[in-house]
Amino acid sequence: MHGVIFVQLNRLIRENFGNEKLQAIHQDAGTSEAMFAISDTYPDHVLENILGAATNHLNTSRKELLEAFGEFLAPQLLQIYQAFIKDSWTVMDLLENLETTIHRTVKMRDKKMQPPALKVKRKNKNTLEIIYQSKRNMLDLGLGIIRHLGKHYKEELSLEIQNYKDGKRVIVKKMNASYPKNGSAMIPNIVNKFFS
Repeated sequence: MHGVIFVQLNRLIRENFGNEKLQAIHQDAGTSEAMFAISDTYPDHVLENILGAATNHLNTSRKELLEAFGEFLAPQLLQIYQAFIKDSWTVMDLLENLETTIHRTVKMRDKKMQPPALKVKRKNKNTLEIIYQSKRNMLDLGLGIIRHLGKHYKEELSLEIQNYKDGKRVIVKKMNASYPKNGSAMIPNIVNKFFS
């Protein structure tokens, strides 16, 4: 798992719960905040240890934590990969081109990076299908990212998750309603659920 995930997860917890809570989570996980660098990669089990300790300390589920983290992480990812995102794209265009543009570039830049395998198929202007296959079981992180992208593009999205062979299928539908102009700055609703 890439170091940016660890660094940003630390930031999410510290900003919402304080440094003492973050240190207690790391102590229970057998890690320390200082051991993570943005440019390095770490074994997946290290993240799982931190997630397990965090769900206990924050009294939440892994699903809720990962979705909140996805919404928190998305603005940083948009900034990092801004050069690969066309100004003319809608949220559906970005999702449609995620694997072929951004993930491919990520893999070319850093051979250690292993983003999840995504198969994206546009059904029509307002609907697309994403097949998620990964041994990491981090779909909820992706769902949080997608939810934030909808807010960023001021487009309401409906997400339907289905089992699919050895992975999951996510049906993303663009709804008619729009978010307010300040949508990209809104605090994620799921974060408010347990980060307030």
